[in-house]
Amino acid sequence: MIEANLNFLDKINFLGFRIWDFGLRSLNREYSWLFLFKIILKYPLKSLTGLLAYRRFCQSIDQISAHNVYSNPSIDDLMSQAKIDRSSFLIAMGYCQRPLKTDSQPMDCPSLRFSHDCYFVENHRRANRFPSACSICEIKSIAEAAIKADASFYIMTSALDIARDIFMPTLEKKWLRTAILFICPYSILPITLPLFICGIKFIIIPYVTGDCCNYADFVRADVGVKPKRAFSSGQNYDLVLDLLTKLTKENNPGNKEASVLKKGNIYSSER
Repeated sequence: MIEANLNFLDKINFLGFRIWDFGLRSLNREYSWLFLFKIILKYPLKSLTGLLAYRRFCQSIDQISAHNVYSNPSIDDLMSQAKIDRSSFLIAMGYCQRPLKTDSQPMDCPSLRFSHDCYFVENHRRANRFPSACSICEIKSIAEAAIKADASFYIMTSALDIARDIFMPTLEKKWLRTAILFICPYSILPITLPLFICGIKFIIIPYVTGDCCNYADFVRADVGVKPKRAFSSGQNYDLVLDLLTKLTKENNPGNKEASVLKKGNIYSSER
């Protein structure tokens, strides 16, 4: 009964917002209280501005589709800003995009699945050969393109880590300005609220398969329990690769290979 009422509030866009079900059901989770006290109440003016922008965003969307790309502002405007300030540009992918050993696919990611680590990124300048799983990993290709474009790269795990690694540092130090994120369609409206509050311009690439479809799926995945691999559409995946490739050519004509530093859980390039 309670779940039906919360879904109803989202369906009717109560007060112009569509985060009632997710937000109220998350009140017993640590992330919710950190978000309230470390973000909303600590930065009230930014939170109010972000809430109003989020409200307009919710009203502009009829229904979330896994095949669409969601951006604020336009993709061209965002990439123009990323070109100017590459140090504040982040590419973030989900841990559930890693290769996962199954009956039909025997290759497993060499890095711990529920972690921020990427074996390829950490070893791409030191190794000539990589585990076979890297050859079928969507994270590997995007991470490589991100480093070449001088963007930062991050593998998302829990909502709590995302808040600590991305949202709080951005509010405290004005770190991020632009980001491309791969996430489940279910999580698009919840994650765009803190993005608006932080003033992070974003492109969101939804998963089309292997995604969390409801709150119960989200809670399990948020602690590392996700026995399936997520994929975005091929068209949207190629779009991100194309954007990063163009950024690399525009910013670094000589394209001297970058080394990689890991600052906390974030990979950043250094030339």
